Amino acid sequence: EEDLGELSDSEVSERLRKIESKLLKLSSSYKTGRAVSEGIQTVICGKPNVGKSTLYNLLTGEDSAIVTDIPGTTRDVLEKSVPIGDVMLRLYDTAGIRASAADAVEAIGIERSADKLKNAELVFALFDSSREFDCEDMEILNLLRESNAAKVAVITKCDITRGTVLNESVPALSESLSEDDFSAILQISAKENGDNALDELCKIVKKLFTDEKISIGEDAIVSSARQNSSVIKAIEYLESATQAIELGLPTDASSSDIELALGAISELDGRSVSEEIVGDIFSKFCVGK
Repeated sequence: EEDLGELSDSEVSERLRKIESKLLKLSSSYKTGRAVSEGIQTVICGKPNVGKSTLYNLLTGEDSAIVTDIPGTTRDVLEKSVPIGDVMLRLYDTAGIRASAADAVEAIGIERSADKLKNAELVFALFDSSREFDCEDMEILNLLRESNAAKVAVITKCDITRGTVLNESVPALSESLSEDDFSAILQISAKENGDNALDELCKIVKKLFTDEKISIGEDAIVSSARQNSSVIKAIEYLESATQAIELGLPTDASSSDIELALGAISELDGRSVSEEIVGDIFSKFCVGK
């Protein structure tokens, strides 16, 4: 009706491949978009009294967790959403993990800590530079090896002097930690140089969870599982349509898939929204009178 002229099968196939390529690029932005909008489930773990609560307070910018020299002070999991650079962390400060808890309450806290580790996407594993690497640290390493999360080893209390030598145990501790187990190994002193520690952690998180090629705030990114699902569906339909054309199947076969791809893209940009999506959106709101 619009007198667009006819396109050959090869031209249609080529155009569909170009659209598919753009959608693949858009889908690849989901990791960055999700980190920015939904947040990364992040766990701070370690044996008792290694500085977990100090790091938690440093990241949150407030004294959310009680800090003492008494092992086992944190009995339960503390949770807070914290921005770090462009990324949002869903941060959990966990009870210190050790073989024998002081009481039943601490034992429950340790069990919850282990559960959080299993579902974490990012782990800050803390190791105390003022103490030797021991069996409790080894137990934590073994737990971490069972997790698919990105892991950052944070060597704490690097301001503590042993006799006349600063950080005497750091070299020995570093040798106990392998780069095969961790994405990064960082030495910090939260008390003496907290701002520098934050900057270093920010750089590490940005490298792990964002794409440097993406300009946040300017480039189009996929920021939710629903959006990414729509993009993936559109890619699958376009792939099916392209294969139908290249196999020489009737036009109806490819046209049907192209129409379905358009429908998926319409869901992505809001031009067409199903009742299921509307229900999902409003399930997240509390609508009053």
